Amino acid sequence: MKEIMDFNRFGKYFVSDLKSCAVNYGYSLILICLMGLIIYIGTVSMGLLFNGTWGGPTEAFRSNVFWLSMFVMAVTMPVKCYGGLTEKKTGSQWLMIPASKLEKFLSMVLITAVFIPMIAFCVSLGLDALLCAVDHTCGSSLISAFIGADQKINSIISLSLSFLLGAIFFKSSKTVKTFLVLFAILLVIVCIISRRVRAKRIAKKNALQK
Repeated sequence: MKEIMDFNRFGKYFVSDLKSCAVNYGYSLILICLMGLIIYIGTVSMGLLFNGTWGGPTEAFRSNVFWLSMFVMAVTMPVKCYGGLTEKKTGSQWLMIPASKLEKFLSMVLITAVFIPMIAFCVSLGLDALLCAVDHTCGSSLISAFIGADQKINSIISLSLSFLLGAIFFKSSKTVKTFLVLFAILLVIVCIISRRVRAKRIAKKNALQK
């Protein structure tokens, strides 16, 4: 059993894997988490410059910026953290790491779908809450809206896992190819649903004529 899953070994590997991901994606993650703050400061500055008034962006606008930044994180992070595994040298070194395939897989999934998104969510929402605490023009923070956004959260996690698959499957143009595959899948699903809806309408029409 320990050959497949050893929790002590997994913990050490997970920390090492997380550090590697932080080196490759840390600065990008910081910039993404600061996106709401940067746009907030920019909006206030523009208002003071052109109108002479202080006013931050609305809650709806901040919400759109937040989800857009999380989308960017979900698309770019897996490739930055694990895209190098398809390279011969990096891939060979990764295979030589003393950890089982299951441990490497679990670490990869946890970092991509849970740990990094959780950090991005907490930091971005924390900064937004801090802004709203010190600026009365901010309105309500995004935390309350985030709690009820289960579908959007699931979409971000699904995107992260989809682009992780693309990062370790495609050897080049990983992001573009993953986008194309997802678009093709979506197109097929839409076609199937459209045909079923059309078939039901025809069947209903025929039933009424009888």
